[in-house]
Amino acid sequence: MWYLFFMENLTDTVKEEITQEEAAATAEARAPEAPAPNATVDAKETVALKPEKPISVARGAFRAFIIAFLIFAAVAIPSLVMTKGVWIYYGDFNVQQIPFYNHLHSALRSGKYLYDWGTDLGGSYVGCYSFYILGSPFFWLTLLFSDGAIPYIMAWVTALKYAVMAATAYAFMRRHLRTHMGALLGSLMFAFAGYQGAVLVYNHFHDAVALFPLFLCTFEDLFKARENGRRRVAGFVLMCTLMLIINYYFFVGQCVFLVIYYFAVIADYKKGWKSVLADVARAFFGGLAGILMAGAYILPAVYYTMGNSRLSQVLLGYDLVAYSEPTMFLGIVKNVFMLPDVSGLNSMLNQSFSRVSGIGAYIPLFSMSGVIAYFLYNKGWDKWKRLCGVCCVFALVPVLNALFSALNSEYYARWYYMPLLAMAMLTGWAAENREEAAAEVRKGAITVMVVSAVIALMGVLPAQDEDGKLTVLGALKNYEQLISEIVFTLVMVFFLYMYVTRIYKKSTRVVTAYVIGACVLTAATMFYTGTVLVDGERKADFLEQAVFGESPIEPDGTFYRIETDEDFYNYPMFWDDVHSITSFISTIPDSTFSFYKAMEIPRKVTSHPYTTRIGARAILSARYFITNNMHSIEHIGHIEDMAELKDYELVGEKNGFNIYENSNYIPMGFSYDGYITEAEFEGIETTAQSKDRLLAKYLIVSAEDEAAVAEVLEHGIVSEYSMPSIKTFESNCEARRQSACTEFVASDAGFTARASMAKENYVFFSVPYEDGFTAYVDGSETSIIKATYGFMAVRVPEGEHTIEFKYVPSGLKTGIYMSIAGLLLFAIILIKNRLTLNAGCDKVS
Repeated sequence: MWYLFFMENLTDTVKEEITQEEAAATAEARAPEAPAPNATVDAKETVALKPEKPISVARGAFRAFIIAFLIFAAVAIPSLVMTKGVWIYYGDFNVQQIPFYNHLHSALRSGKYLYDWGTDLGGSYVGCYSFYILGSPFFWLTLLFSDGAIPYIMAWVTALKYAVMAATAYAFMRRHLRTHMGALLGSLMFAFAGYQGAVLVYNHFHDAVALFPLFLCTFEDLFKARENGRRRVAGFVLMCTLMLIINYYFFVGQCVFLVIYYFAVIADYKKGWKSVLADVARAFFGGLAGILMAGAYILPAVYYTMGNSRLSQVLLGYDLVAYSEPTMFLGIVKNVFMLPDVSGLNSMLNQSFSRVSGIGAYIPLFSMSGVIAYFLYNKGWDKWKRLCGVCCVFALVPVLNALFSALNSEYYARWYYMPLLAMAMLTGWAAENREEAAAEVRKGAITVMVVSAVIALMGVLPAQDEDGKLTVLGALKNYEQLISEIVFTLVMVFFLYMYVTRIYKKSTRVVTAYVIGACVLTAATMFYTGTVLVDGERKADFLEQAVFGESPIEPDGTFYRIETDEDFYNYPMFWDDVHSITSFISTIPDSTFSFYKAMEIPRKVTSHPYTTRIGARAILSARYFITNNMHSIEHIGHIEDMAELKDYELVGEKNGFNIYENSNYIPMGFSYDGYITEAEFEGIETTAQSKDRLLAKYLIVSAEDEAAVAEVLEHGIVSEYSMPSIKTFESNCEARRQSACTEFVASDAGFTARASMAKENYVFFSVPYEDGFTAYVDGSETSIIKATYGFMAVRVPEGEHTIEFKYVPSGLKTGIYMSIAGLLLFAIILIKNRLTLNAGCDKVS
């Protein structure tokens, strides 16, 4: 569907073929305003003003698509040759993107789409992966390939994203620029801008970026009435649905930008506020219809993430008006004028909270010179200047910047790709008007050179190193990365100098080839800056142990969880039917966050209990601890040296892994002899390490559930003086093990267990509590209580019983109603638009 609307927008934008001369005649009706051709052009320079061959928008976009695809392919192929066709990059790309693609692809092709047992302690597929890749049309294309093909096609899927990014950007820019060449160069500079390289490690960001220009096209069409009075509303509504499904986080930022874009670029204030309000109403109801239509998919995802600790932190106090880090402004300037840092690493400025922000708006070759040239050439404040000015203010004021992230207290600049689209277009304007605006481009280039030189000199400011010694390199954070950025900047400054002094006079083909070369160099620098951070040995081990490796543990038909070193959190996602308590993913159930918070275990983006939390490991059914022999981590050490994990026994070695078995492991689904309340647990004045051992002795319940639980369990008495010793803890684990279910089978739709109860009791399952679960005992529905801060327990009578938990994502039913309402509203909008069409026809006749 998105492809059809993409092609419709391409062909509808400019149906006729436009030459430079034809476009010049209508230049005043387009924006940015293009200057009139220079009548005094020298004979040697006339080659630059030769009319272009007629190029349709669809054909131009296809050219942009092919060129962008080939650029990324040319950059990636040398790396792929060295790693047997598998693209291995850096950081989150290796430990999240590749495992996520592999895991979700395998699940969907196996017919699993409801409950995922292979991510953290468990959760819904839509909840865990809607922020990442589940809604991506690029991911869904991979389902055409087998599971084994996923590692080999990651680079080519990314190349496709860059290609679509360039094609949609071309479609947008061709609406506002006079020439095919300007739109082509602008679209390529957008696709290979610094932002795209900086967030390459977060590969799923590109899904939203690639289709955003098309979204903006449909938004513009919403306010353009045809001769018959009809407006193109269907495209905008459907794009709202698609963009929300692709990534709800980015959609929030896009909505904020569309508001800015309307009032800065589209709004016609000469027609009066009634016209403006009518436009706002049209956009509101069209957007509402699109949002509602996505309800069946997005509402379960929203319900799932509402308790995420990262969402609950909002800006307050002085943080609303001023950034806490004094170097933030310099960091923004640096990453706009120069090649940005690879996400996760700062090369010179100590900006700890902006490492993963996505700051970056560098434009290949030109940097800010094309934008500066546009500002200098065109007098007054036109719509594009207003847009850039407003976005600049939003970037510099914390509370305005945070609007793009729903006022989250974490600093993010992941919305920069939206003003970057306009900046790349203005740079395309400078390229297509290189003769007329040559002086302004030179001034812009001088500005870029001066700013780059000042920023580079900041890297050698005297400062103290970690040992307190004065050094001229003390301000550097990642020396090698800064060196590569400075070398790249020097090369680009030279290229820019050559452009403003010689190249701009050349033919269109020469200029185009020159800019494409700069795009290649930019893409290659960002690509290999991240690639070289992983040495060859670790790449080989990653391929051997994870991508092509097998689980080091042979399945025995029982359900259990494993635990891994911090160095390979998501390796189990490559192994069939392996469940792990360690993970690296932001989106997990609220109840899992609640459990870790109560146990005083930090949980932001990774799950990895402290080694002192032996009680948590026991009730989570963590049976094996796997360490990596090939790459041990110094701060973790070896398991034999961990006093807290002395009850783990080495039981095997396989594929570079040591396998340790937990002697205090408790199978899934067991009963307690007593309970305590949450208030009592929290009131114990002792260390979290000591309190942790109580998890194997008592079921912890809320005050609301205490009365029901007290009917079958004894109320325990606890104090800081009655904490279980290690020996008592081991006895408690053995007692829980004896009470465990005789059978536990996990499935896509929930789980089933068989229990033999000596007396009526509650059976505890360390499965994250969700409203989407419904419990049945021998076919009769029974209530579920939230136990031990985030898990589930059900009351089971004495004797042999079958316990079944069925899962339907929370909010799905309401979401379906939302989608139906959205379809009805969409139909009403289309009917109203059709009536407007008929009224227009009657008026004409």
